[in-house]
Amino acid sequence: MFLIDSVLLLPQSAALESSLGMDVTPKIFKENGEFAMVEKDFIEAKKNLLAGELEIEKKNYAGAIEYFRRGISLLKNDYVSNLSIDDTGVKMILADKAEREEKLDICAGMLRNVLFSRIKMYQMKIDEQKNRAALI
Repeated sequence: MFLIDSVLLLPQSAALESSLGMDVTPKIFKENGEFAMVEKDFIEAKKNLLAGELEIEKKNYAGAIEYFRRGISLLKNDYVSNLSIDDTGVKMILADKAEREEKLDICAGMLRNVLFSRIKMYQMKIDEQKNRAALI
């Protein structure tokens, strides 16, 4: 329901994507002599981040929260790498508290930061794997 296809991304999302320094196109890199594509869930998590940002622009915080939570759930714990320090669990607790207190704008902002951080950590993990594969 909240997963969006790249064809459905609104034109303004390209500018938003650029402003966030994000690219939602799949990346291909060589791993153990074979080509491997970045996982689909990672790409979909990025799309959910962008969609949530668009909902925030429209002041639809409930919609943004749903997109951000979907993106977070797509990444599971797969985003953690040897190089990352993850403090997003505490932010999730605070976001849940804000949502219970019906402070949806605060909750949406915190969840956005959690998803953004986890995407960045996932990208670090991909880069780490890519660099390791290049050395082989």
